[in-house]
Amino acid sequence: MAVGCPVAASDCTSLPEIAGDAAMYFDPTKVGEIAAAMKVLSGSSARRAKLISAGFKQAKLFNQEKMAAETYAVYEKVLGGKQ
Repeated sequence: MAVGCPVAASDCTSLPEIAGDAAMYFDPTKVGEIAAAMKVLSGSSARRAKLISAGFKQAKLFNQEKMAAETYAVYEKVLGGKQ
């Protein structure tokens, strides 16, 4: 998502939570659904453009620097402040 690639992803585990509306989902146990998602993404420039745009927005929610800062803040809180 962060590099402008439309995403097709499994509808299982945490992937829908992470990708939100920025991915086209399929049941990973159904080969036909996987193929259909790939066909849609390869054949529809409008759908690709929509997912790419949504993907850039969604990827910003998962910034590595932000994640590191938030994790560090949790450690500081648990340890009672800066050491």
